[in-house]
Amino acid sequence: NICEKGEDYRKGDILLTKGVKISPAHIGILAGAGASEVLVSKTPKIDIFATGTELVEPASKPSLGQIRNSNSYQIIAQLQVLGIPTNYGGIISDDINLISDNFIKSIEINDIIIITGGASNGDFDFVPVMLRNHGFEILVDKTGIQPGNPMIFSRKNNKFCFGLSGNPVSSFVQFELFVKPFIMKLMGSNLRPTRIKGILSHDFHRKKAHRFGIIPVKLCDDNKIEEIDFHGSAHINAFAFANALMEVPESVTHIKEGDGAYVRPI
Repeated sequence: NICEKGEDYRKGDILLTKGVKISPAHIGILAGAGASEVLVSKTPKIDIFATGTELVEPASKPSLGQIRNSNSYQIIAQLQVLGIPTNYGGIISDDINLISDNFIKSIEINDIIIITGGASNGDFDFVPVMLRNHGFEILVDKTGIQPGNPMIFSRKNNKFCFGLSGNPVSSFVQFELFVKPFIMKLMGSNLRPTRIKGILSHDFHRKKAHRFGIIPVKLCDDNKIEEIDFHGSAHINAFAFANALMEVPESVTHIKEGDGAYVRPI
């Protein structure tokens, strides 16, 4: 029961590389090497608010024509998984002046603003106009995925804004595929998304195949992909049974049982 000198690591060995996200195991490695203080990336300041006159907070009972604001809390939780604290700016009615006032106050003290709702081309989708009015360059206005095609990504100097979909499944997917990688890259992370090749345990069909599809599924221990009940971009309840997102390439309408598909664990 003797540990040889240099058995764990030797002088000159690289223990952790730049850009790695520090895990509990990494903390043990740092402690064992006597690295009690290490240089890490600055955590960006992020603010979230939702737009929509129809929205009420979860503790309130919706009246006719209203729905609870699930998007903001869902995104806050997704950020918490990354270890990033977040400000919550609340619900803002569909009024471009109110949206603009809240945005200007927030962008002065935050690095990234995440807005849900108002990012498409409807009569009350004021986010793109508001951003342009304040000198932000819109770099992305569509993702090309389904669900979650309408999405805004804009920049002004070292300030950034995401305008995500008001549909909860769409905003969840947009965060996982676009917001999360951007935040990690901004922090200098070399983290890459995990993609697993699974085998379908069912035939998969979809009517429209003009966009890259993202479908919530259940990935089992034997790498079998199981179908769950999913009704589209507003059906957030499907995620109670999903643990992965299945990728369906553009123009593919049918995947046979036993064929392979890539999934991303969530």
